[in-house]
Parts: sequence; structure tokens; C-alpha cells
Amino acid sequence: MKECKKNYYKDSVGNHACSRCPAYSYASSRGKLQCPCKSSYKRPPNASPSKPCESMIGSIRSFAYTSFRTFAKLTWKSPSGADDTVKYHITCVECDIPSLVVNKTSVVVNGLLPDSFYKFRITTENSLTDEFKRDGLLPNFFDATVATQKPVRITGVSIRRLNPVSIEVSWSPVDRLYIEFNSYTIQVLRNRNIYQERSTNYTSLVFDGIFLLLT
Repeated sequence: MKECKKNYYKDSVGNHACSRCPAYSYASSRGKLQCPCKSSYKRPPNASPSKPCESMIGSIRSFAYTSFRTFAKLTWKSPSGADDTVKYHITCVECDIPSLVVNKTSVVVNGLLPDSFYKFRITTENSLTDEFKRDGLLPNFFDATVATQKPVRITGVSIRRLNPVSIEVSWSPVDRLYIEFNSYTIQVLRNRNIYQERSTNYTSLVFDGIFLLLT
């Protein structure tokens, strides 16, 4: 039985041919059954000796976001060499928004305040991250600042009396290109309490049973 020379190995004893060490691994002496990884490289636990060693997964690329008043959509590209074990941990720095973990390259973060700045840290991890952590190496991350939109200001409000007990309230439409929009909600107050409340997708509403004097 012939021993394998340096930087070659065979994963079991026998007369079969030797194989060259996989990428980023080496055999410093003859007769190796596997090739250990070079410094700063790892192989997943229980992986085949033929699997190449890998460096720590890098940080995300090409970050971008679309913000609204109370939420934001974050998008990015995967780091080079990412595989299907990659996960992204999204953490808001110095705020109490719950952290998120996703395996895709986008996420929607809710619970934000209008006209505010937030710092998000997106940490990249994969099947090798725990192996690197055992050596005291922290995973790579990317910090991003996100600004939410200002509160919506409704303009052009007018009230028109239709009859002694009905009014029509109308207003100018908001620009739906820049804010999230579901519907308008109009409240009629009496003695600071809500007397009537209705919602609409249009820019006017008629309220009945309103006894008031409009001049």
C-alpha cells in the first residue's frame, strides 16, 4: 500500500488512488487520511474530507431601503460565496424593536416612528459561524441608517352644509407614491369625545345627524 505524498490524502486505508487536498487545506506530511484546513478557514462539522475549507462568510452587499412613516423595507445582495445555509440577523441598535432572522435578502421592519432615524445591523451567519465563534471570531455585519418619512399632513380641508343635519367633509388627496396608504379616517368630535368615525378611500365623506351652524 502506497502512502500519499504531501498535500494529498486518501480517506480510508487501501490501495485506491490518493486525492489532492481540497481548496484551502493541506497535508504537511505523508500518509494523511484527511487534510486539515489552513489558518482562518473551516470545514463544517461531519463534512466529507473532500469538501473544500471556507473562510468566514462576508457581510451583505448593495444595501438599499424604502421607508414609510411606520415601517421600512430593507433589501441587499448576498455576500460572495453564500449558500443555502446563510441567515441574516437584523437588529435595531439602541432601540427596542425585536430582532429578526431571515434566510432571504429582504425584510420589512414594522413599529417605527415617523420622521425618525434608525440604525440597523445586519449580521451574516452560516453553517460555519459557530466554528469561527469557538476561535473567538465574531461574524461579519453591515450597519445601515434608515430614515422614516414625516407624518402626513392633510390639506385643503373644507366643510359644506348639505342640509340642516348633514355635512360634507372634503380634502386634497395625499401623494400615495411616498407614503403607505390604506384609507382616510375622519372623526367628528363633540365635547372632545368621538361622536362619529368613518373611513374611506375617497377624498370626501357625508355625515348625517350633525346639528351645527356653519357660516
